Amino acid sequence: MASNNYRGFWPTTFCILYSPMKAKSPFATSLVLAIDEEPDARALELIQSFRASPGTWILEGVDATGTLGGQLTKEINASGYKRVSHAEFCELLGEAGQVIEVDALALGKDHELLARIEIADGSILHWFGFGDPAEEASPGDFRREDCELFDWPGGSLEVLRSRALDFEEEEEKPA
Repeated sequence: MASNNYRGFWPTTFCILYSPMKAKSPFATSLVLAIDEEPDARALELIQSFRASPGTWILEGVDATGTLGGQLTKEINASGYKRVSHAEFCELLGEAGQVIEVDALALGKDHELLARIEIADGSILHWFGFGDPAEEASPGDFRREDCELFDWPGGSLEVLRSRALDFEEEEEKPA
């Protein structure tokens, strides 16, 4: 009989990661930016207006300039991803410089999946979440997209499942 090191872990972790938003339908949007509008500044405005406050963010695929942006780019290129606080993600989006690429998952206080923000090519901003976009934040002008084109929330849940053990290990480390 094969040993299952995750016995009892996955069912409860999966519920924690997904259950609070399960009753709401997922949405995918592309935010419509003004000609002179920077996607990182718009993303900052968006996440500061979230109705549910994220506890942490998982950042992947970061390419950014600026002091914090350069540091996070190096760290994430080396490790593949990094967990940051909501304040640190706001600092990244608000610092002098530019966020050219980022894929960020917002997690609630109990690790439930709240949203995803994606900046691509330094000019495209996608926002994914659950429920009605206008009720979840103040997005400004946006276009609804097909969730399946972006594998939302499926791909994000797979990322969370693959990182769940890492999260548990990080939280068990003595301070």
